[in-house]
Amino acid sequence: MASAAESPTRAARPEPFLTDGDDFKPLGTATPGDRPSAAATTDAPEETVSTRTQRDPARPNTSKRATRTNRTAIWALVLSLLGITAPIGLILGYRARSTIARTGELGGPFARVAIWIGWLYIIVLVAALGTYFWISGQGS
Repeated sequence: MASAAESPTRAARPEPFLTDGDDFKPLGTATPGDRPSAAATTDAPEETVSTRTQRDPARPNTSKRATRTNRTAIWALVLSLLGITAPIGLILGYRARSTIARTGELGGPFARVAIWIGWLYIIVLVAALGTYFWISGQGS
């Protein structure tokens, strides 16, 4: 009696089309010349990939992603937008920016906009007072 491997019905069945992912040939049909050997691929220099343990010294420690927005930055923006409290918003904006740089919290754009608006209000206030005093000095 013949074994199952030598059976004519078993040998006549086509192989299932199992692929290895990149060349779409059935497994077992690849010839040794189809792919480079492992020894041939070691001639090329390996690409260095940074791991999670390696950090760029120029960047702050951001391994724990901050999900909290700095409240000082929000208050700085609100107080800068009010106009009369722009100097307070300006001071809080600088304080928030330094805190964000140290802790890695979110809210850097809020602090930056608060600083810009605070300085803009102060410049407009100084220009308005200068114009007022210049015009009032012209009348006498």
